[in-house]
Amino acid sequence: MRTMLTKQQLIEDVRNAANVLNPSLVEWFCSHVIDPKSVTLVTDLEKMTKRDFIQITDNKNSNSYYIVFDPISNAFGICCVLSSGIEWNLGEYDSIEDAINNL
Repeated sequence: MRTMLTKQQLIEDVRNAANVLNPSLVEWFCSHVIDPKSVTLVTDLEKMTKRDFIQITDNKNSNSYYIVFDPISNAFGICCVLSSGIEWNLGEYDSIEDAINNL
């Protein structure tokens, strides 16, 4: 269980996973990681259910996707910004490496 997320620790974790991540994905992550911040995301588009997550990458200068951390399930997820502006959590992965690979 993670007790605290920091930008420096996230970069270190991803660099340590270089053996399972494509080098371009490590580079992408290191250039997009941010100081973690709280965000509220839609988790169910039909019911418009929302929950708080911790955003750990930005999506500027790339696309409409970014990575979040869910402290409740201790998992990483991918968020998509829809054309309507809704920020939707697409799903969770057990590790940051899996989230990056599925981005």
